[in-house]
Amino acid sequence: MKGLFVEEKFKMYMKEFPEVTDKPDHAVVEIHMCGVCGTDVHSFSGNNANTVYPVVIGHEAVGTVLSIGENDKGIKAGDRVVVEPYHGCGECFACRQGKYNCCKNLKTYGVHIDGLMVERACVPVSKMYKVPEQMTDEQACMIEPYTIGIHAAHQAGVKAGDHCLIIGAGAIGLICGMIVKTYGAVPIFFDPVDERLDKAKEMGFTHVCNNVKEDAVSYLYGLTNGDMPNVIFECSGAKPVLEHIHEYISVCGRIVLIGWPHVPYSHFDTANITRKELMVTGSRNSCQCFPESIRLISEGKVNTDCFISHIVDMKNAAAAFQDMIDHPGRYMKVLIRIRDK
Repeated sequence: MKGLFVEEKFKMYMKEFPEVTDKPDHAVVEIHMCGVCGTDVHSFSGNNANTVYPVVIGHEAVGTVLSIGENDKGIKAGDRVVVEPYHGCGECFACRQGKYNCCKNLKTYGVHIDGLMVERACVPVSKMYKVPEQMTDEQACMIEPYTIGIHAAHQAGVKAGDHCLIIGAGAIGLICGMIVKTYGAVPIFFDPVDERLDKAKEMGFTHVCNNVKEDAVSYLYGLTNGDMPNVIFECSGAKPVLEHIHEYISVCGRIVLIGWPHVPYSHFDTANITRKELMVTGSRNSCQCFPESIRLISEGKVNTDCFISHIVDMKNAAAAFQDMIDHPGRYMKVLIRIRDK
């Protein structure tokens, strides 16, 4: 069977692997399609410090169960499933709190262990979720990305009426916007790239601001009648934003840090965090969010099709990855077709 193999940075190719075999509490899944995450691109380019080479990449996959034993999830051979990619050790402090996404021994498909851009995979039944019949494979590949926004919204405690500033109108930022909108909150987007803000408007988001070209503080002040947003989702990791983030938020606001910083350290104004009594928290991957993501997508509460810009075959994946690096503005969500229809 074939899979997408990254031997080292900028060296990715299709490789033949031995057929997978079943084992207890696992299932063999034929992979149909797998989404490309920014993590995959960074693994390809050598910019993900967590990647363990060599590795089969990919963690946003949908496929059909070929073989499975008795299980308490009601999943059987022939069912389509998605796979949660985060594996906790079950023993560390984070895992004991149910926060396996923060496991000190975390193993993520396509990063620490071989991933799902492969024709067949043996995966734990505990990490599998059945896909509703009416959902397309393309929509199913968006289930895992949407869990990132759901987890961030949970971390922020978003509720109806909140003004949520989302800094960074890339895929994750736009997903956060979709999620908070379903919660009855008001999404507001900052981005220095006008094309990304245009994409946000195409998706139905009305409050957008180029925070480099415009007076961002005045914009927020006017939009919120002087209150300022009470929630911020920081999805950019940009040093200038992090250093001025306290200017964009209300008293007693909540800041959720999602984007990985571009530099190791940024100045954080702790005096204003104290003065405004701000709550600052991180949001890493997701935890126990797959059922909600599946429900929101299957019920049409969030849009997935607007994210998908390209679908390519495995044999053309390396060229597509390079083009994503060279021309990022051309791409939103790329899907790799693993199984030919």
